[in-house]
Amino acid sequence: MVLFLSEWAENSFYVKLLNRALILGLAALALDLIVGGAGLVSLGHAAFLGVGAYAVAILAEHGIHNGLVQ
Repeated sequence: MVLFLSEWAENSFYVKLLNRALILGLAALALDLIVGGAGLVSLGHAAFLGVGAYAVAILAEHGIHNGLVQ
């Protein structure tokens, strides 16, 4: 609901802030499930998040800003 209202108000800062918070929150919940629930150390978890961020940054550097392509 917040995303629709902020898009309607044409304030992209809050949309980007909320998107980043949701992505990092999802990563934190997944890591908590793996480490806290199962007791496993997860290095691959950080690697997948890092590779995804690196790929998006490279595509953005080359002028590709479409979210579906990234």
